[in-house]
Amino acid sequence: MGLAQARAARDEIRNHGGARVTAPTLEAVTREWLSRQTPLWKPHHAADVLESLTREVWPVLGAKPIDEIDAPAILAVLRPVEARGAVELAHRLRQTPIRRVGLRHRLGRGQE
Repeated sequence: MGLAQARAARDEIRNHGGARVTAPTLEAVTREWLSRQTPLWKPHHAADVLESLTREVWPVLGAKPIDEIDAPAILAVLRPVEARGAVELAHRLRQTPIRRVGLRHRLGRGQE
């Protein structure tokens, strides 16, 4: 799902007066982000990012609609990574769309 599609889904949610329309999942949005970023990166870096998302983020948040992702959900992914001493990995994960997607979506709805 592309950014334009995600925005269209968000707008549809807004325009239906509370009628539930399924928002894109975090995994769908991050896969779209990866498809744009991968050509800009060295192959080994792209593989590392994909592996990190697959191992650390998607099992916990991947199936969640982006409108359900908040700061505590993100911290639930990052804190265990930090606790095992992988502070740099936690920092890199934070730089992926996992933080920005939820925040951007909520700001678009006038929250936070």
